[in-house]
Amino acid sequence: MATSAPAGKPSGARKRVARRGSRHDLEDIVNVAITVFTQRGYDGTSIADLAKAAGLAKSSIYHHVRSKQELFELAVDHAMGRLLSRSGAVSTSTGTSLDQLRAVMEATLHLAMEGDPDMSLMRRLPSMAASVPAVMARYRHYEMLVSSFVRRAAEDGYLRDDVEPQLLNRIMWLMSTAAADAALLDPEVSTEELTAQTIDILLHGVLADEHARPD
Repeated sequence: MATSAPAGKPSGARKRVARRGSRHDLEDIVNVAITVFTQRGYDGTSIADLAKAAGLAKSSIYHHVRSKQELFELAVDHAMGRLLSRSGAVSTSTGTSLDQLRAVMEATLHLAMEGDPDMSLMRRLPSMAASVPAVMARYRHYEMLVSSFVRRAAEDGYLRDDVEPQLLNRIMWLMSTAAADAALLDPEVSTEELTAQTIDILLHGVLADEHARPD
């Protein structure tokens, strides 16, 4: 992905991993960091918090990374990479561009309602942008790739051509958050039913047919 280090020039964290520790240990720390940063935010998280959550001494964290910001950026890269991998599987699937958009929307909603750690961090990332502006370039890259599903569906005539794909993509993200909250408020509604209703509202609106937007 665009945010990874160029071939032959690994990041500082990766250099230190190769020299001083195992990648498995770092991945464990990064997975813990994803959860802690999501729960506490960037400013509310300290290396001591991360070490405590991982069951390690602070020195063990510094064995792999130089700073909290470096670990945060690794957490964002890991979370984004896994989400992009899922989106990539959809982009190579069969079906129309609308079928692929629906599949991405379904996956996004399911992950949000199930409290997936990677999705939870990405949903909260814009609120941390002021503290770590560098991560917003990563977020915009992710947003651009995901909104490409919206753009292709619009180009193929499935969506209105007067709505900016990126705006529709952002609305989809907001609705995934709303759906996740709705799932908590009404746990008797199944994930499948709530997902189907959310997608139907997003794609078709809530107006009755006789009051639908005129062509």
